[in-house]
Amino acid sequence: MGLAAVFAGITMLLVVLAFAYRQLLLLFVALPFGATTYFMYAHVSGRLEERFRRTPARADAGLGLRATADSLGLDFVSLGTQPVAVLANPDRTEKPGVDSFRDALAASDDVFDALAGVERSQTSR
Repeated sequence: MGLAAVFAGITMLLVVLAFAYRQLLLLFVALPFGATTYFMYAHVSGRLEERFRRTPARADAGLGLRATADSLGLDFVSLGTQPVAVLANPDRTEKPGVDSFRDALAASDDVFDALAGVERSQTSR
């Protein structure tokens, strides 16, 4: 975080000097420092990783690909199966959000049965 603060200071110094001396070139020099400050802060705070995890294009699982192919009338070649487990922290299982999610999963048997390529099994840990 300290290095990000240094880059932020350099950015601010260059911006102030650009306005004080009316030098547009200094603003262009400040831009890379500002971008570096942003990315360093986002990385240190965990926001950069969170943003990449939320990006749909970077999904690691292909849940529902066969169902999507079927709905579009496309062929689908399965490369295997992948189990997906829904787990919760034991200390938080009594929270309202976890309860409502558990209820939604329990009530969605017919939805899972209607999806091509989805097999539902119940296991406990």
